[in-house]
Order: sequence, then C-alpha cells, then structure tokens
Amino acid sequence: MQVPCGSREKVFNRVPMKVVEWAMRKKGLPETMVKAMMGLYDGTKIRVRVGTELLEEFYVKVGVYQGSLLSPLLFMIVVDETTADARESLLKEIYMQMTWFC
Repeated sequence: MQVPCGSREKVFNRVPMKVVEWAMRKKGLPETMVKAMMGLYDGTKIRVRVGTELLEEFYVKVGVYQGSLLSPLLFMIVVDETTADARESLLKEIYMQMTWFC
C-alpha cells in the first residue's frame, strides 16, 4: 500500500489507541505484551506551548509516539489487521476468476 509522503504522518497521528490494542490482540500477541505496550500510552498527558504561554495539560487518546522505534511496528500491525478481510476477499475473487477461465 502506497501512502503519499505528507499523509503518512497524518495517518500515524490519528490511530486511536483502542484500535492499536484491538489489533495487537487480534494479531495474537501475548496479553502481557499488549498490556506492556498499552501501559506506555495509558494516561499520557501533554501540554502545548503557544508563544510564551503554556496551555493546560490534556490526555492523549489517539496517535502513536513520533520518533519511537515501536510506532512503525504498531502502525503496521493496525494496517495488517484492518485490511485482512479485504485482502482475503480479494484473493478469493481472484481465485474465482482464475477457475472460471480454466
């Protein structure tokens, strides 16, 4: 799957953590690993600086950490699991077309 360069970062930042958790479980990762990964993100708060003003902190519920070595892996797990049914259906369709021509 090709994603335009400027769009990758935007997509990466919009994956809800509940989807990441679901995808890891669906992929069959051990529960201890799922809990450990989610523990890295649970309760994450950030503050934004606008000029010299530091705004009130708030919880982050979407997106993976930018620059983390785990982020691309987590994103690939999500993409793999969310597209699994579509890929399987496509393969069945191709197979049906091939057997129809034979």
